[in-house]
Amino acid sequence: MSSFNGEDLFGSGPCTFASGPRGRQWARAVDLGTSDPGLTVLGDHTLAVEVRGRLTAASAAALAALTDALEDQAGNKGDLIDDAGRTWEGITLVEVVYDGPPEVGRVWSVGYRVLLAMV
Repeated sequence: MSSFNGEDLFGSGPCTFASGPRGRQWARAVDLGTSDPGLTVLGDHTLAVEVRGRLTAASAAALAALTDALEDQAGNKGDLIDDAGRTWEGITLVEVVYDGPPEVGRVWSVGYRVLLAMV
């Protein structure tokens, strides 16, 4: 089961986790205004994890409780654990974006994208 700060924020519906890029940021020296050949290392990439999925609930009120719980974590630092057990310690929940208004079918649902980063 996935969690952030010990809370099951993503478990009501399907979700995926993707991290990256990893490694170093670089630029061509010529792009930095020098005539030197080669590359210049600018530093390490900021570690970022994106969670995409759908929150699902039996009622509008229950879906609102799920979105409130997710939004309440915005700006907080904590441990993120994905469904495979991978852990990112001390990562900050930076952004919550919804794919549009809630949809109603057999259940209430809304798509989301959450960005977390080591800041």
